[in-house]
Amino acid sequence: MFKYYQTQFIMLINLTNHPSVRWSDKQKAAAKVYGEIVDMPFPVIDEAGNEKYIATLADEYLNKIVNLSDTQSVVVHLMGEQTFSYALIKRLCERGIT
Repeated sequence: MFKYYQTQFIMLINLTNHPSVRWSDKQKAAAKVYGEIVDMPFPVIDEAGNEKYIATLADEYLNKIVNLSDTQSVVVHLMGEQTFSYALIKRLCERGIT
């Protein structure tokens, strides 16, 4: 499902509840190989949200990511609630976003 192509990344989008300012120097140095680190806070997921809610939220975040940069030069670090993460990862992969 996941494809990795050697390319020149210019941005790592950190879509987690762990802002990069709290990362160790070693973590930041490792992430910098992907370019500029841009933090995008992980959304609060409504536990009563249904499949349509998750799909809409995943589409919203996909659009935010696509609007930040050329999708072929972006890599996304994504951690959080599993149903949303899966839905967004699926959409990212379909767009060729690592």
